[in-house]
Amino acid sequence: MSRAVTIPRPPSCAARQIEDEHLGVLATVGCTVVPVRIRPRIAILTSGDEVRPPDSPQVLDHQIRNSGQSMLAMLVEAMGGEVGTIAHLPDRPEATNRAVCDALTCCDLLITI
Repeated sequence: MSRAVTIPRPPSCAARQIEDEHLGVLATVGCTVVPVRIRPRIAILTSGDEVRPPDSPQVLDHQIRNSGQSMLAMLVEAMGGEVGTIAHLPDRPEATNRAVCDALTCCDLLITI
């Protein structure tokens, strides 16, 4: 007597990297076409003369530590993205313009804070 076996499908939003062992399982169940996508490269630019590195030993009353940069990088990775460019910029328009142009040439998305 034969029995039907149902193989559960992962949720469509589940991002998984296909490893060697996955290829073996896919071939075993006759799956020869698998939809894939390239991980988007994300640039993260923070700015502000008042923003100091997280490891700054002293922060003055008008300054803050840069917590957003590392938090966003972790979120990008957790959501399946790849952090391409990550930089902190001074409050100078020419530096900002240059950094934005550079980031857009190598990344799919730019986040600025």
